[in-house]
This record gives sequence, structure tokens and C-alpha cells, in this order.
Amino acid sequence: MHCGMPTKSFQDTRSRAVDVSDVPPCETTKPVVVYILGPGRSGSTVLGIALGNIKSVFFAGELGSWTQFRGTPLVGSSERFGYWKRIRDRITDSSEYFEYEFHRLLDHHSALLRPWRFFNRSLLTNYARQNTDLFRAIRAESGSKFIVDSSHYPLRLLQLRRIEDIDVRTIYLVRDPRAIIHSLGKPVQRRVPMNYLVANIYCNVVLLLSTVAYLRCPRRKRIRVRFEEFIDNPRETMERLVAFLGIDETVVSLDCLRMDCLRTGNIFHSNRVGEQDSIAIRLPEPDDGLRGVWYFITTILQLPFMLLHGYLRPRRGR
Repeated sequence: MHCGMPTKSFQDTRSRAVDVSDVPPCETTKPVVVYILGPGRSGSTVLGIALGNIKSVFFAGELGSWTQFRGTPLVGSSERFGYWKRIRDRITDSSEYFEYEFHRLLDHHSALLRPWRFFNRSLLTNYARQNTDLFRAIRAESGSKFIVDSSHYPLRLLQLRRIEDIDVRTIYLVRDPRAIIHSLGKPVQRRVPMNYLVANIYCNVVLLLSTVAYLRCPRRKRIRVRFEEFIDNPRETMERLVAFLGIDETVVSLDCLRMDCLRTGNIFHSNRVGEQDSIAIRLPEPDDGLRGVWYFITTILQLPFMLLHGYLRPRRGR
């Protein structure tokens, strides 16, 4: 079910209430944000694109970079740039928010090194207003009931859940840590790939924070998805997610999921997968992974999370 398009843009909520006298009823409810949580290289972009091909869902990409990139996508077609310009135009005085580096100050893991920021009332108030205005503008422009944010940072999830004017649902996307660390060590999207020791430390920190953030979500508003199960049987995973979100729609066919017909849409920011016009969900190469001593070391270092998410149990056959 698509929300009706508003007859006029939202007013600035910082100084006065929103006039909803000529706004359709759907616009008066809280925007529903579907937040994909977990470490980088867990497959959040692929999952987000698949969700975005459901009629009532809009995949926005990594919205934690909104102020960092001043509301403008880094790459994309003229259609994508125009789409996000219209969203910026819906936000009153949106340029005011670009003075804040919310990604660095509150969302990124490094923010834990300066914990006093989490008690800065002015910073938190502006963070809440910026995100509320942004999600409202996206809902108005897209006409979609659900907005998928694949920023994946656990601290961002904790901050978004504190905002009273949005409704957050959480998808905790987990993947075998050995596959994540192998991917972080590849020269893809990074000028300097992570060495495996640093990647292990990164994975331990993010998985710990993600688990804490996930467990703090109400049970009815959270779900865990294993990336490997999504790749093996995407239709079954999509049906689980549709049921979780309460969407009364049929998911795209398995043939479409496996072929290059999943449209990427107007993503604000994502990894290189989102730069394509369309994608398919493909099974990984069987020999693609860590080898030798680093496979053993990584298994030991990631053992708690592998046990927690069932990666030491035999997998079901495809």
C-alpha cells in the first residue's frame, strides 16, 4: 500500500507544528524505517535492493551519509541526482543540517571514543530533527510506506530508536565472519584493503555492538537474517521479511531474484553494487574464502559470534 502524495510540503517542525489539514492520513503517521544492521560486507546492499523491489518499499541506501555528502549522491544518473534534489527541496532549510557531521559525531563506531557527545542535548536534538525531516521527505517523494536504511552502524540504530517521530524496524543481517574478513581484505572499494588482523578486530567490535543494539530492540520489531540463507533461498527469506513487516504483497519471483532484473532504483549511497542499473542474487564461488593459517586464526578469534549465529553447525544442503 502506497501512501498518498501530499498536497504540500512539510513545514519546519523546529518552530511550529506541521499543518496536516490537507495532507492524506498516511502522511500524519510516523515514517516506518527498516534498518539493516551488521558489519560492512555482510550483503546489506543486495538485501536492500531486493526489498526495494517490493511495491510499498523504498530502498534509500546508507542514509547515515546524508549530511556527510550534503544531501547529494556521489555517483549515479541524472535521474538519481534529480530525485534527491527534490527530496532536499522538501526539507525546509536543509542546508542547516550540513553544518553537522552526524556520521562522525554519533553514528560511526569511533564516536565511542568521545562518549560525552551522547549527552549533548543540542547535538541530539538536531540529529533527531534532521532524520525526522529526511525520512518524512523521502516518504512524501517516494510514496512508499517503508524506507530501508542500510547504513548498518549499530550506534546509528540506537540513535534512530530514540527518535519519537519515526518507527524503526530492525533487520540484523549476519554473515560468516570468515567471509566478511576475507571480503575486507580484497582490494574492492578500499584504496588500501584491511589486513586480516585489523579486519578481525573490526569484526569483533562491530558484532558486539550490533548484538547489543539488536537485543535492545523490542522482539516484535526485530528479525535476524543469515546472509547465506538469503543467498541460498532468497524467496524464502523475502517471504519471512514480508511477513515480519506486515506487507500484504507477493514478493518478486525466484526467477527474477536469480536474473539481472532487480532494479537498484534511486539509491542515495551504497557500495559499488548499487551503481548498477539492475542486479541478480547469485551464489558465491565455492572456493572463495580464507585459507590456511588465517582461516584457523579467524575461526578462533570469531568463535563467540560463530557459535551465537550458528556458523559451526553443519549447513543444510542447497
